[in-house]
Amino acid sequence: MATEMWAAAAAVLLSVAAGGSAAALAGRGRRWLLLSVAARGTGVLVLAVAVYVAATGQGGWSPLHLRQMALGLALATALAHLVLSLTVGPRAGSFLADAVGAALVVAAWMAIRPGGDSLTCVQRALPYWAEWALFLLGAGGVLVAGSVSLALALPWLWARAGVPGLLTAGTFLGVLAIGAGIVSGLWWAWQAGGTLEAGDIRESWMAVVWLLAAMSAVAWQLEKQARRWAAGLALAAAGALLVGLLALPQLQRLVGG
Repeated sequence: MATEMWAAAAAVLLSVAAGGSAAALAGRGRRWLLLSVAARGTGVLVLAVAVYVAATGQGGWSPLHLRQMALGLALATALAHLVLSLTVGPRAGSFLADAVGAALVVAAWMAIRPGGDSLTCVQRALPYWAEWALFLLGAGGVLVAGSVSLALALPWLWARAGVPGLLTAGTFLGVLAIGAGIVSGLWWAWQAGGTLEAGDIRESWMAVVWLLAAMSAVAWQLEKQARRWAAGLALAAAGALLVGLLALPQLQRLVGG
């Protein structure tokens, strides 16, 4: 089965998860919550297959291929959402995280074309892969936090109930994973070229995402009046993440960078 078919199936499953979560949080019954979790878990498995098929079809997984990056972001977001919803518990507004994951899959399915040269042997070193694995894990947490923070702007009280738990968990996951990824990337750059300069502009941009997520995590520890700031910073971190990982390389090419 082609990558597009797996991606389409994943988009449908995540859409079902978003619908089930919204229905459950609206008080339609626990069966909708179970449907949401089941669809999300199945979507994670399907996305994993889609990432694998896309990688094998292009000679290996690479963060330089935007289609693979979009699918990887969707997988990380869905996986982080699944784990956090099982450990922290279902939270209102979480259907937005499923919607973001589905949108990323649709973006990949609509033929975001891969670009860039093949990775060198040095780039295949373990710290490099660890860096991007951690970036994707942290990206999933940040996207969940940013998605859930949108629930604060919704007019329905049920959509805002319990937001802090899932939002803070996603933010802290992003801070820890992205921070570890930055350290791993610096180590790889030092080992490969004897410099701490990142070879990919997105690696440097992730420091901006980490800073926004860290500010959001700190704001949640302050008084209640700071919670809207924390949610806004989480949303800003999610926006910066999407711009940095998906749009920044194309903008760099357009300006001849």
